[in-house]
Amino acid sequence: MGIETEYSIYSNQDTGNLINAMIEHLRGEPMGLDRRSATSSRCFLKNGGLVYKDMGAPEYCTPECPNPKSLVAFDRAGEIIVQKLARAVSILKECKVSIFKKGSDGYGHPSGCHENYSVSPELFLYLTKGHTSDVRISVWSTFLAVRQLITGGGKVGSERSDMPATFQISQRADFIVAFRNDDTLQDRPVIQCRDEPLARHDLVRRLHVIVGDPNLCEWALFLKVGLSALMLMALEDNYFSTANIPVFS
Repeated sequence: MGIETEYSIYSNQDTGNLINAMIEHLRGEPMGLDRRSATSSRCFLKNGGLVYKDMGAPEYCTPECPNPKSLVAFDRAGEIIVQKLARAVSILKECKVSIFKKGSDGYGHPSGCHENYSVSPELFLYLTKGHTSDVRISVWSTFLAVRQLITGGGKVGSERSDMPATFQISQRADFIVAFRNDDTLQDRPVIQCRDEPLARHDLVRRLHVIVGDPNLCEWALFLKVGLSALMLMALEDNYFSTANIPVFS
């Protein structure tokens, strides 16, 4: 499992140039993997993670993690690294640089926090291409919606004119408008179908989850990825049959 977090950056200078400066500074830091591994828009880290520029925002990606506890630790390391880079660049450029870990800017521009899970090719195909009436798809989509009750970041107000709200449990909910597709920028779905394996695709597939909020609370992050991993393990074992779920029988 792993997670990608897009940070919001604010400054009185051009933020695109500041992000490039952050990555340039990272090349000379001990935490940077190797100068040769860096480009103007990305740099691998010695912890296996990656800092890169994505859609005009700084993003940190954890390395592949074997368990939720490890993922929480690497995600927290990412927060420290990004904050350190922002402070260094603010001194270097003599400007104020503010970094935030949040789901949107409040004006309709979301920041992504994407999870990745290794699953079998069979389960991946069931969830991304199977009939929507399949019990595994129903269970997985329902779980992704309900887990926001304990892992949502919370947000005051709404960023959708057609759905006003005073308070929302999820920061991401305003931007999830479809049930299933492979879009991550416009018609964002509950079930993401992007098929971009990072290992042998005949042995393992990467299930991309984009409905979650970025978490500052370590327990919320632990539960988010831990419960999701357990749910996927149960789906792998075909535990959720119609006989086990009265509502579907």
